[in-house]
Amino acid sequence: SLTVKDVVAFMNNPLPEGLGIEIKGLKFLKKRGINKERQLLTIFPPETGHKIQILNNLGGRFYSIRFYNEALEAYQQAISIEPKFPNPYVGLGNTRFVLNRKNEAVEAYQKAIEIDPEFTNAYNGLGKTFSSLGRKKEAIDVYQKAVEIDPDYEDNYYGLGGALSVVGK
Repeated sequence: SLTVKDVVAFMNNPLPEGLGIEIKGLKFLKKRGINKERQLLTIFPPETGHKIQILNNLGGRFYSIRFYNEALEAYQQAISIEPKFPNPYVGLGNTRFVLNRKNEAVEAYQKAIEIDPEFTNAYNGLGKTFSSLGRKKEAIDVYQKAVEIDPDYEDNYYGLGGALSVVGK
């Protein structure tokens, strides 16, 4: 398990890829509205970590005000700094989806899942994209995987229900 000493040692001699840990058994998070007992934590060297976070947040802000090209640029910059951080790939997928670049959205969500196979936001984006592309069986499979990973997260069931209703199940 990770200790404070490990983090301090990393801060004194940071690795470019960051320091990644998985934390399990976080039942207290449910009381805070977070439907996961597992969280991934990646600590990046201070300068790199700040840049990634700023660019990812900037992408989200641009997306929310429908400045989609700027959002794409911010997410792509975050990815260029640290390609092993899954969050910007989901933002990139969401943005590509609204720009009707759905095959590219699929690629972004799949990359996020490759990095973190339990990142249900990526599965939900992928399921939504598969549904919109008429790939109903794949959408159902992806949503079922999301439910398997996090059975307490309502969005997983919402997506699965929508995909099943389209195929009449």
